Amino acid sequence: MLGKFFAEIIEHTDASAIEAVRATGANPLQVFYHGYIALAIPQLADAAVYRFECNFRNSVMLGLVGAGRDWL
Repeated sequence: MLGKFFAEIIEHTDASAIEAVRATGANPLQVFYHGYIALAIPQLADAAVYRFECNFRNSVMLGLVGAGRDWL
């Protein structure tokens, strides 16, 4: 799920900023890093923290209700 979020975030980056990086003569790795990744870092971090929070909340809830306890 997180991979799908990351792919969509990178696909929807601003094309004019990517073109500006290409216009400076950057190689493909520099275009990816300074264009795509630099623009998407806040959204990538947001998606990662959101999924971590969801997973943490779900595991706490399962722990509170005693899911998986088979010693009783």
